[in-house]
Amino acid sequence: MAEVYPGCLPDNIPPALGRDFDLLLLDVLEHIADDRGSLVRIAGLTPPAGKILITMPACQWLWSEHDQRHHHKRRYSKKDLTAVLHDSGLIVSHITYFNRLLFPLAAPARLKQKMTPSRASMASPSPLLNACLEKIFSLEEKWLGRFPLPYSLSLLAVARKR
Repeated sequence: MAEVYPGCLPDNIPPALGRDFDLLLLDVLEHIADDRGSLVRIAGLTPPAGKILITMPACQWLWSEHDQRHHHKRRYSKKDLTAVLHDSGLIVSHITYFNRLLFPLAAPARLKQKMTPSRASMASPSPLLNACLEKIFSLEEKWLGRFPLPYSLSLLAVARKR
């Protein structure tokens, strides 16, 4: 069973993370003001064989109230994420956009939010809608890594220490 340790990036990282591990940063980095400093710290703790899997929102031009409500600091492009990983002492072994099937639904909604800000709720979608979205999202699993996507709602990267 995996252990969970409380901490705060970039400075308050538990010493237990100094051992051999693979790290998941699933929709974390976009919430941290000092993304580069956090990645430098993570790179310093990562053993040579350790890998880091990172996911985050993509396409800064999709920035909207949704991002503000969820306390995001930024969205990333492949170029931006590759640069911050490289500057942090990490090598990108794989990077791809994903969550493309929901893009045609989400992009117009986000662009509309830019033009007409609202007091939209942060409530979760209904169970039925959530189940439908999960099915759509999971369809992309078969394509991930096989076909490069030029843009999408999310970005995934696998990095390792230099």
